[in-house]
Amino acid sequence: MLLLLYFKVYLSVVWLNSQAITLVRANPAEGDVRLVDGDAPNQGRIEIYSNDTWKTFCSHYFNWQAFEPVCRQLSLPSPTEQYRSAEFGAGNGSFYYQQIDCDGHETSLDQCRQEPWNGHCGEENTVGVVCGDMVFAACAEGGNKTDISGQLVFTRGARPHEIECEWSIHNSNGDHVILNFERYREHHCGTPELKVWNDLNEEIYQRHNCEHMDYDAILWQIPSSTVTVRVRNEEDANSPPFNGSYVVVDGGLQSASLIGGWTPTISNITYNSFHVEWQQLTNQINYSVQAYVVIVNWTVGEEERMTGRILPSNASSVTIRRLPSFVDYEFVVITVDDLGTPYNSSSASFRTLEGVPSAAPWIRDYVIEPSSDVRIFWEQVSEEDRNGIILGYTISY
Repeated sequence: MLLLLYFKVYLSVVWLNSQAITLVRANPAEGDVRLVDGDAPNQGRIEIYSNDTWKTFCSHYFNWQAFEPVCRQLSLPSPTEQYRSAEFGAGNGSFYYQQIDCDGHETSLDQCRQEPWNGHCGEENTVGVVCGDMVFAACAEGGNKTDISGQLVFTRGARPHEIECEWSIHNSNGDHVILNFERYREHHCGTPELKVWNDLNEEIYQRHNCEHMDYDAILWQIPSSTVTVRVRNEEDANSPPFNGSYVVVDGGLQSASLIGGWTPTISNITYNSFHVEWQQLTNQINYSVQAYVVIVNWTVGEEERMTGRILPSNASSVTIRRLPSFVDYEFVVITVDDLGTPYNSSSASFRTLEGVPSAAPWIRDYVIEPSSDVRIFWEQVSEEDRNGIILGYTISY
């Protein structure tokens, strides 16, 4: 007796960041779906096998509820991101000319209502999806940071899985992490969104990508042995990169020891910037320098503010920009060695020059007197926005 056995053959794809498995037929059948050109098997352009060809879907004829059965048909978690503008590429340009209308509870697309369509659809309207957790592109220079100091750099890619980056900063020699992030005035809403967690997994900082900043950079000390930094940039691929740096310090910057005779010099003071230079340390400390930290402090009313820079060990000067005008500042340079031990220079004070007001007065009310005179009431420019001494106001009519 001849016994014939029929097997359906599948190719199993497993990726490390998830327990889910995507099953793709080695010999696809009519109506099979797949995800193409993603960074992991749970994401990509949606394609369906029809008439011996893999075809794409047009967003005009693919309703929002259809994403759910696509992921379910692939035995993947529910969709977390839906894309309708060829974010994962346009494919071969061959569309599936059936309008897909799903309720969302179906287990596959062939259970959805389908009607032929023959209208126009551009390749820029190709549909894509992310099922389950997003798997992101690798961060520049790696995701784990174990050196005493280093750079945090991320440039958004052109595809959806390249919009986010995360670093975990830890060094056994330190219990404080100093973070330094630049900002971009010319891209007001293009600066990446930023979140920071401490070693207790508590979210301790969040900056929205359109949040206003009054100065050049954030300089922030976090009393934590491990810090996680995540940036997300949903703007287009031409938006600016994220640039940051860090240094791990034992005991925090406040524990720095003074180095006698180490005195930085100031020059080129303007209405919103100054330049500072310092002597590089070679034999004044026992271990090699890993980074320099320039800290600038000032007060607005009763509020204390701080900015500055983390710089590499070969640096000896920096220009701090976008400071408020006509304000008194105090600054100090701190160096951190191989063991995370901080040392500080002597501090110095200066005042930025006068500038023009950064806000105008506004007319609050006016009254016409019986004598035909006009009495005008206005709000004065706030102290923070004056940027100098206001000698008076001129009324033009």
